Amino acid sequence: MRSSALGLLAGIFAVLVYQTAGVAKVAWHGQQSSTGMILGRVVDDATGQPMAGVRVTRWRLGAGNPTQHEVITNERGRFLYRDVEAGVWRVVAEHPALTPRPTTLTGLLIDALGRPAPDYHVFILPDDRRWWTAGNRRIRQARPAQDGTFEFVGVPPGTYLVAAVTDVEPGDLDDPGFLDLLAGSARPVPLGAGEARVRNLQIASARD
Repeated sequence: MRSSALGLLAGIFAVLVYQTAGVAKVAWHGQQSSTGMILGRVVDDATGQPMAGVRVTRWRLGAGNPTQHEVITNERGRFLYRDVEAGVWRVVAEHPALTPRPTTLTGLLIDALGRPAPDYHVFILPDDRRWWTAGNRRIRQARPAQDGTFEFVGVPPGTYLVAAVTDVEPGDLDDPGFLDLLAGSARPVPLGAGEARVRNLQIASARD
């Protein structure tokens, strides 16, 4: 399976084309406009047939707090981003056929005394508040096992905030105020497509 993309700026072809495992690095320079387009196509490497329904995500490289954007390929396997700022972007095609393993975040939650903390709830949420919408698959909750270990499997690539709290009410994950509280005590962790990362957490004060 492969993906390809092309950067266009002010109607001028720019640079591109590095592709591997569904990843394309796009760079271009414009003289007449500060925005342009990224367009491309995802096809099955074995058959050459277009792949519809593939999630294509882009990040701007070199940004201190990169914002992610995503689109879905159409029935012809094509995708298009409009009004893209000039710069260098990473474009990732996410699909079971393109990603050899699911993106996974695991860790160990312990209290201030180093004991497992299974009574807490662990949350991940995107650092980009654009995705703070009801039912968004980037916002997840997990209960640690008795040994304090937790796991999130099949997470979309991006930068996430990881936090742990004790009390959760129904609907909290759809409440921007609750997400704000989580973000205030969370630790960021970047996740690439197909990557498995470990992020351990320790509670500031022990519970009796």
